[in-house]
Amino acid sequence: MADGFDIHVDRDRAGKLADVAEAAGLTPEAYVLSLVDQAIAGNDDGWAEDMARLAEYDLTGVASPAKEVFDRIEAKIRARMAVGN
Repeated sequence: MADGFDIHVDRDRAGKLADVAEAAGLTPEAYVLSLVDQAIAGNDDGWAEDMARLAEYDLTGVASPAKEVFDRIEAKIRARMAVGN
C-alpha cells in the first residue's frame, strides 16, 4: 500500500500547470489532485462515448452534425473550467 507520493515537475511543466490551475481558479496542487481523483474515479472525459461514435461512423458512414460535436466540446471545456468552483 502506498503511503503517498511526491512528484517533481520540471520548470516548464510547472509554469504551464500554474497557468491552467489559475484559469480553473485552483492552486496547482488542488488542480492536480482533482485530475488524480477524476482518473481514479474512472472519468475518461467521454472518450468511451467518442470511440463508440467513431465505431458507428466506421460502420454506417453517417457522421454527427458539426453543431452537436461543437456543443459537446464546449460543454467539456465549461465543465473543465468549473472544476473546484
